[in-house]
Amino acid sequence: MSTRRQGDLLVTGAAEIVTMAGGLRLGSTQDEAGVIRAADLGPLAVAVRAGVVVSTGSEADVRAALRASGIDPQAWLTLDAAG
Repeated sequence: MSTRRQGDLLVTGAAEIVTMAGGLRLGSTQDEAGVIRAADLGPLAVAVRAGVVVSTGSEADVRAALRASGIDPQAWLTLDAAG
């Protein structure tokens, strides 16, 4: 498994994540932003590698996605966003 590089960050414990799912919204008829809620999925996480968001979703799914990519999430700097 790979080790942490500068810029690798795992944000855990988020209650809500707002994404650009569906693309940029413009004009007066903007749709709702993509929102993921911990109330629906359990604890949420965002994985950032070198300043780029590489995974969002439930904490378990994000950690699993990192491991599937050969990345050890335990080696990453972790920020607990709970509270």
